[in-house]
Amino acid sequence: MNKQLRMAGLILALSLILGFGYWQQQGQAAGQTGNRLKHLVSQVASSRLFGAKSRPAKVELSAPAAAASPVESAANSIFTLGIFASSMSVKGNNIVIANGDETPSATDDTAFGSAVANTDTVAHYFTIENTGATALNLTGTPTVVLSGTQAADFSIAAQPVSPVAATNGTTTFQVIFAPLGTGTRTATVSIASDDASHNPYTFAIQGTGTPPSSNGPACGAYTNRTTANG
Repeated sequence: MNKQLRMAGLILALSLILGFGYWQQQGQAAGQTGNRLKHLVSQVASSRLFGAKSRPAKVELSAPAAAASPVESAANSIFTLGIFASSMSVKGNNIVIANGDETPSATDDTAFGSAVANTDTVAHYFTIENTGATALNLTGTPTVVLSGTQAADFSIAAQPVSPVAATNGTTTFQVIFAPLGTGTRTATVSIASDDASHNPYTFAIQGTGTPPSSNGPACGAYTNRTTANG
């Protein structure tokens, strides 16, 4: 997990705890304030800043309706804590490809199979899904980047659209394998975004270039002609 995010979460939690201690000294109104602050600390501690499942991408502080006392009014500015996040995953053949996956497989379409070098092409589609509560922004230029020794054997024919809507929004992109040589050809797909826990989202792709037939292309149809003597 990103160390900076963990540190930010720790600082926020400690700040809330210290605030709780201060308000406890201010009387009954502060007691109500303290209960709210304890709840905020619980929210932060259970967030992914500390390794749990949910992950805050940002923390929003807003003030609710005016309070009855100056103490409550002052404290209300830090009461409402909203934790929101975008969360990216990538699928091939409707199967999730793990971030950092370095083992191409035909099951999730990261293995493209064979194609004749400098002749054939193979195209696979991939889907980016956002299961988070806020829109996912794809921040790379271009959005999907290919790298590696044989990256030139692959190309992005259709880039995904950004932003990707919250709550199971999707967008697709297409990768084309057109081998320039024979043998195993590999590359890495990289997608940058504002999902801090998957930035960048990477996975390996692979295909095999095969040599053309030594007899040339097969003849699909022919006409047998004979010439009579005389």
